[in-house]
Amino acid sequence: MQFHSKLYGSGFKPQPINLANNANTTKFFYALKAQRAHYDELLEEMDILFPLENFPEEERIEADRKYRSFVQSHPNEVFLPIIRSRYSKFMLVNFRLLETENYEQIKYYTNELIEAKSDRHELLIKCLKKLKGNINVNEFNQLQRHTVDILKEQQETETTQLIILRNKIEELAVRYRETEEKPTRSFVDELERQIRKLEENTIACIIEEVETI
Repeated sequence: MQFHSKLYGSGFKPQPINLANNANTTKFFYALKAQRAHYDELLEEMDILFPLENFPEEERIEADRKYRSFVQSHPNEVFLPIIRSRYSKFMLVNFRLLETENYEQIKYYTNELIEAKSDRHELLIKCLKKLKGNINVNEFNQLQRHTVDILKEQQETETTQLIILRNKIEELAVRYRETEEKPTRSFVDELERQIRKLEENTIACIIEEVETI
């Protein structure tokens, strides 16, 4: 049997780093290195391996046990949202839980995606479609409403980011007119790329799809 390494493509995302001296690059990278080491230690503690090939049911049962135990014992862990999103995806997809009729487990990991405010929207929609008609109506409606609430929250965040980026473009334009200080082309291109992505407002379509499941 073949497995992915726990640390291969581990999903690590740096958390905000507060330093007394923001200009101290050395301290910043040491803090970043410490974050990564801590994250890797968490993955080692979970000790879950993800199968590449067919696996016995016992493997999924053991992975589920380890995951739930980890989540319950680390309620305040700063990396918990990242881990919940990533590992729920592995349980549902890599361990093919979504292909089973184990609706209670599917409901659990669907809720984990929601609580993590995961951006795995397509997977979340698949889960909701799988659960509809297979769990209690009130429980399904609650999951659906919670999903919509989280998506609307994400949409508000993106709207705020869009306003900030547009203001930044305007600031650069004003500075150029006043001082002829020209920003780099690559920097402007990146700002415009982010603005275009936010202007697409894909979350609005996702909200509509979730509401009509």
